[in-house]
Amino acid sequence: MRLQLKRIIGVLVLPALAAMLVAAAVGTPAAGAFVASEFKSASFPVTSLGEGLGASKFLSENLNSVTCQNSHGKGEVKGKADATGTITYLTGCELVVENSSIGKFKESCPTITTKELLIVPLSLLNLNSANAGVLVLPVTGTELANFTCTGSNKVNVKVLGSVICESTPTGKLSFEGEIVCKEGAKHGEQQFTDGKNPQGKLVESKLTAETTAFGIFKTTEKDAQITTENLKYSQELEQTLGG
Repeated sequence: MRLQLKRIIGVLVLPALAAMLVAAAVGTPAAGAFVASEFKSASFPVTSLGEGLGASKFLSENLNSVTCQNSHGKGEVKGKADATGTITYLTGCELVVENSSIGKFKESCPTITTKELLIVPLSLLNLNSANAGVLVLPVTGTELANFTCTGSNKVNVKVLGSVICESTPTGKLSFEGEIVCKEGAKHGEQQFTDGKNPQGKLVESKLTAETTAFGIFKTTEKDAQITTENLKYSQELEQTLGG
């Protein structure tokens, strides 16, 4: 999943609504709370350009999938606790259905652009102190993406919830970074499902999808996102690992 961050000239003032959404995602700081992970830079915002490394796949527990051959993104690291962005998946996107009420089939899908995303730094992914990452969720509502694949069956897909991906490097300033989203041990299950936010609060994620017909994606099953994004920052950025 790759994020590009556009340079903004001048001082960025977050609207009250955005500030409320960030607070909801990262928790309300408590007096004396330790910082588990945060973004650091000489100044904010920091912008980034990203390129997907290899195909991106969205996989269901029920063996259905959406695959795109490339991805691009854009956004802004606005401060030490949050960033925003959008991701576009393109080039040969395809819905592959192994299980549905009408059997197996394939459909071509359009270029897929996510809703505006909130990106929160995390550490202790799955309570493992060696991992740092980011929580990716919609800025508003529950939809990460909504698109219709245009074959004979015209399947509408809504991707819902949030996803946690590992991020590197940590503990040093760099003009480059990487975000890696992986499938877990079970098909359709995300590798990382929880972590600690900048206030040390444990947050959890769940990625699901639904379709309007044929029972292809169901919100009762688990889904996973597989993507590797190479990031290039406008100035040096660091994500702390915390503890």
